Amino acid sequence: MVAITAQLMMQVAMLTTGGSPYQEAYRQAERQGKPFLVLVGAAWCPGCQTMKNKNLPELNREGGLKQVVYTLVDSDEKPTLAGELLRGKSIPQLVLYTPTSHGKERRWRRAQLTGVHDAAAIKAFLKKAIAGESVVAQGGG
Repeated sequence: MVAITAQLMMQVAMLTTGGSPYQEAYRQAERQGKPFLVLVGAAWCPGCQTMKNKNLPELNREGGLKQVVYTLVDSDEKPTLAGELLRGKSIPQLVLYTPTSHGKERRWRRAQLTGVHDAAAIKAFLKKAIAGESVVAQGGG
């Protein structure tokens, strides 16, 4: 049921975003069959800026984002899309959709990491979520 809900959510989000970086990243993830990682945050949020400008770039330099397609969604610029992606109102949230197959149909399994996390914690989250372990984690953000 979660996989079906996640797929419907992503389709609704696609319809509401036009030609956004989110939509382009989603299409790339679909084409490549890769997990789709979205950081939902805001410019005014210090924790979001730490994740965006420090922790995720650090993980990227270490090669930790090679296995995913990554994009950002500003909750103030795209409130409808952010509302579809978020669980609860806390930001920053890292939302990971991992593709799964159900017959010929592709579905997406959802996992999230809420709050500020260092590169090592994000790497561990990605590893567990991509492996199919259930992950919904809160941080200190």
